[in-house]
Amino acid sequence: MENDTDDLNNTEFTEFELLQSLIQQGDAPSLKQQLLKSASGVECKDDTGNTPLLQAAYLGKSNCMQLLLEIGQANCKVINVHGQNALTLASYAGCIECIEILLAKWTYKDYTESSFLPPLCVAAMRGHLNVVNLFCQLTPSPNVIQSVHGITPLQLAEKNGYSDVVQRLSEEIGLDLTGQNGKQQRRRSSNRSRPY
Repeated sequence: MENDTDDLNNTEFTEFELLQSLIQQGDAPSLKQQLLKSASGVECKDDTGNTPLLQAAYLGKSNCMQLLLEIGQANCKVINVHGQNALTLASYAGCIECIEILLAKWTYKDYTESSFLPPLCVAAMRGHLNVVNLFCQLTPSPNVIQSVHGITPLQLAEKNGYSDVVQRLSEEIGLDLTGQNGKQQRRRSSNRSRPY
């Protein structure tokens, strides 16, 4: 792998482009070597405002994210032009490891409040049940989470046909989806129990 990094360094790449290339390849050893040499490209942005950290989150490259945060001191609070932060993009990828790394750096509430589309909405929209389960544990009231357009995670899961996510979110917010003739109906459950 060391020769691959040398080849990349000998081209016309900027440091930012080099970091992007190493992240796309998932080449953590070469990324680490590059960050130890110089981390000046860590906060550079592409034309949509994505930093190398946002790119690693979007691609689900947890090993690269860890290096960018620890060695490169990447800013986990950065937001791109679409209003997406690192947790939103890691949720899109469905990468639990990336999400756990990010949650160790900043709170779920802070990530949610800084993004146009909250991470729970993204996970529901993409059908990532494991991520939805994690975020439901961190969200006292998932039924009040909405996108800037007023769309809830439940609506996004329904729209995209993720019945397992719909079921999980319905249970979380106390909706009973069972109805007559097997049709799904929404009814508020009167005896809702919460672990807290």
